[in-house]
Amino acid sequence: MSRIACAGIALLALAGCTGAPRSEVPTVGPDTAARRAEQAQAWHRGAGTITADLLVRLKPAGRDAMTFTVNVWSPSDGRIRLQVSKVGVSGFDALIEPDGAMTVVSREDDVVVDDLERVFAADLGAGAALARLVDELKLGPVPAATAFAAEGGTLTGVDPATGLNFVIAFAEQPEQIASKTYRDAVGVERMRLEYARYKPFDGLQRPSLITIRIPARDGEFLVRVQDLNVVPAVSDGRMRLQVPADRPHLAFDAFLKRLGE
Repeated sequence: MSRIACAGIALLALAGCTGAPRSEVPTVGPDTAARRAEQAQAWHRGAGTITADLLVRLKPAGRDAMTFTVNVWSPSDGRIRLQVSKVGVSGFDALIEPDGAMTVVSREDDVVVDDLERVFAADLGAGAALARLVDELKLGPVPAATAFAAEGGTLTGVDPATGLNFVIAFAEQPEQIASKTYRDAVGVERMRLEYARYKPFDGLQRPSLITIRIPARDGEFLVRVQDLNVVPAVSDGRMRLQVPADRPHLAFDAFLKRLGE
């Protein structure tokens, strides 16, 4: 599989593709930027606690595509519980804390204790709160930024999940988002998300197909949202991850290399 096992199963399916529903109205420069952002956020609608079923298709350059099923549970406190599986591969379970600390247990009882920010620092920069990327499911494509600006028909701002600058391009239909590009402080593109096939999910409006491209990695990653539900809570039992006590701990990149062998 590799290339760090296809960018960590597409950043662990966008760290769940954390946060809570937007409770603050964004403050902005131009009023038109504020209004456009607020309209898009209101149309997409936010949720604090969700469950989701995803299909993640990894297509490394020059290699066969692989498809994983990813089940996501995320309560309002920002934790993310994942189950990842693939035909022919045993898969794994993961628990990601809001600060990026993660524990992974494979079906063979391999154990990973690592930090999501450390794992992807080379791709998206150090200090990113990558667990908040589950906001793609909870809040939609418009980040919970505190300030927006308008540039030639797009919205720009600073993404609270990655700390990178973002540029949002709207689709032809009002409020729908066509793409979101993340750039670092010197303007280098670090990640691009393209959105398509909007559908209603339990009162939320979401793109059901997200294409992820990371220039530092080969190929592309397709995330298909099959189901997304707003729920009142996720049980403690569902969020609990059973960790074998007598197994050595692996670093995440070593675990993914083993998974791809």
